[in-house]
Amino acid sequence: QYYTNSQFCLCIRGDTPHSHALMRAVRAGCIPVVICDSCPIFSPTLKSTINMTDYSIFIEEHEFMTDPVRALRGLQDLSRDYIEEKIQNLTFAQRVMFGDHPDSLFVEAFLHEAVLAASS
Repeated sequence: QYYTNSQFCLCIRGDTPHSHALMRAVRAGCIPVVICDSCPIFSPTLKSTINMTDYSIFIEEHEFMTDPVRALRGLQDLSRDYIEEKIQNLTFAQRVMFGDHPDSLFVEAFLHEAVLAASS
């Protein structure tokens, strides 16, 4: 419920770069604020179809650990246009990432990834 009522959702790295919080945020339509320097490198979802930076906001781990309030305050300075663009990209990411989305593109994206992986 907190995710669906929020514009931004904090997604902090755990023991691995991937976080369930990221998937929950995307599913809920909440812009992920990712605190994980290695996430875009080691755990992008369907990376040849969508780019995490298109629908997420990244804050460096060191910046967040040094002063979390200051790091998050920067979200208040984002323009309405910037936020709207993130939300539009997030809507597309939902279609790509979830097979149960009414207008899902998951199968096509998954097959595309499989073909690329097989040809490398």
